[in-house]
Amino acid sequence: DTRICIYPAYIDAGKTVAEGRRIPKELAVENPGLFEIHESCAKLQLKSQMEDKTYPRDYMQRGRVRVALKDESGKYLNKDITSRRALLIKISETVPTTDARAKAAQLNPTIPVIQGVAMPNTKEKAKAEDGEGGGKVSSGKKGKKGRR
Repeated sequence: DTRICIYPAYIDAGKTVAEGRRIPKELAVENPGLFEIHESCAKLQLKSQMEDKTYPRDYMQRGRVRVALKDESGKYLNKDITSRRALLIKISETVPTTDARAKAAQLNPTIPVIQGVAMPNTKEKAKAEDGEGGGKVSSGKKGKKGRR
């Protein structure tokens, strides 16, 4: 099978390289969804298929998209995309223009889109409950090994 597997973490700006991001943060997208990636492949005239698989680095993240860069005769389906890296960059450029992202922004522009589903922003809620600073106050004491 010569298709390329793409997990949403590959183009997620919120992930680090250790967590699976494969393109520079400046080119990455905030919380890309599986359906958005699939729709981007269709816009780029590439054959793609969604699969229900887990990402090996984060087993809680489900779903991947398999993309064929070439047809049966070996010709590239899109002349601009000839490598895995070029594919990831082109997908990250087209995800913000997908219908799924536009619909989610239309429903509620203040709620971020996570994995293609609009969800409340829990970080802002936590800050509001803790008060701006939040954080732990240290007593200044050290453990047994820290004493002199």
